[in-house]
Amino acid sequence: MFHAKVNSNLFIFASSQHYNIKSVNTLFSFTLPDYGRVELQYENPFVGIAGGIGLIRNSSNTYDPVANLSGVVGIGGSSLFTIGADLAADIATGAFDKFKAGLGFNGAFSTASLSLDKLDTLKLLGTTW
Repeated sequence: MFHAKVNSNLFIFASSQHYNIKSVNTLFSFTLPDYGRVELQYENPFVGIAGGIGLIRNSSNTYDPVANLSGVVGIGGSSLFTIGADLAADIATGAFDKFKAGLGFNGAFSTASLSLDKLDTLKLLGTTW
């Protein structure tokens, strides 16, 4: 018996840098037919902010609008300490689908991060070399 499965999703990603504002990027990503998103990013050596809107296919094969906002701030040379958050909301229901917050440390010989996911899961990661 011969069985073949074909993945019919198409992934498209495009990025555009605004040359009059060097720290601003626009991103377009689509995974057809499941998802589409437009995002605007601002980055400099100490701050990164991103906001986006999109459509995601639900279980009844219709599309729900979603919004996402994230940001990170670095403190110290080469961002010795960082703090950030990521928030996503389903616009149709007003429910928050994702909430993440984190702290990070980047030392000369080690890195560590502490993250909180949906206010119920705490993760601690670290490396040394």
